[in-house]
Amino acid sequence: HLKDIIKPGIRDRFATLRAKETDDLIRELESQHAEGKRRIDDLDRVLKTYDRTREDLDILRRAVNGYTAFQRRHMDLEESELLPLARKGLADDDWAAADPLFSENMETGFRALFDRITRDRSRTGHAS
Repeated sequence: HLKDIIKPGIRDRFATLRAKETDDLIRELESQHAEGKRRIDDLDRVLKTYDRTREDLDILRRAVNGYTAFQRRHMDLEESELLPLARKGLADDDWAAADPLFSENMETGFRALFDRITRDRSRTGHAS
């Protein structure tokens, strides 16, 4: 969640930039983060039930395509709305405080997803 990543002082600076629009944007991004987690869980479920049939491959393909389209829209919103606000309103010390948090969260998240996928694939005998 953004509220877990962005320390209160940084969040307050966002709030003073364009009050209502910024609050709405942050709420939307937080909602999308929750949806992203649900979509990852769906991908996990589909992968666990994947049995190398044509039908299962189609289900997996739709799940992956849906997730990637969702993620692209989410990243586009962050890049087109959130980052321009951040560039206008955050000081150098805010960026310095936020950078390790973003880097750590991304690395941890991708590592956990990779571990989960490879662990589950080896259990089901679908290792490459």
